[in-house]
Amino acid sequence: MFRYLMIYLLKTINSNRSPAAIYHILTGKKSSQTIQDLHLFQLHTYYRLLPNLSRQAFDYDVDQMVNEGLMEWLNAKDYRLTDKAWDYLSTYKDTCDEAHNFERPIDHQSKEIFTKRFYLTIQTFTQRVMDDTGFIPLIDDITIQAFVKQYYHLHKHALRDWLEQCYEQLYDVLKTIPILGATFIWIVYQRLIIMASRCSNLSIGTM
Repeated sequence: MFRYLMIYLLKTINSNRSPAAIYHILTGKKSSQTIQDLHLFQLHTYYRLLPNLSRQAFDYDVDQMVNEGLMEWLNAKDYRLTDKAWDYLSTYKDTCDEAHNFERPIDHQSKEIFTKRFYLTIQTFTQRVMDDTGFIPLIDDITIQAFVKQYYHLHKHALRDWLEQCYEQLYDVLKTIPILGATFIWIVYQRLIIMASRCSNLSIGTM
């Protein structure tokens, strides 16, 4: 859950930096200050976790946290987490195993490979359901294409079932996180909805 991540990172930097420092870490800013913060607060795991995150979306989520009573501004730069935020951290960590996944190192190369495979799988499966074999692949990496081709042959007899399950899982994730947390999967989610909705026999609705 992205809200847990935001509160956790704000707790970690402990008002020694403004929330903007978290934004620079998540998007992978290559500045001496950001690199220094990575070492100082031991946040290497989170560097470039959301490279496409917009500043507008980030600031919106910070405002939402203030509105929800999770943090307070002490002045233009300094903030304080409220008791509600500390309770949120405790509750989430105790009840959701996913919270502990933030502690594990992230292989950014593996994440990029997975993302490309996922994009191309979504495109391939939806296009095949629509009987379109002449589409131009979103990903031109031949190793990614080879993987998806092999994966397609494993699921080609149940593409509609696969797409429905994918939709349901993405929808469940999007329901539990704020708009900021949904950024990294929103584009592929929209593609799945738009393309799959054209398949008359595919019972996928809209949000």
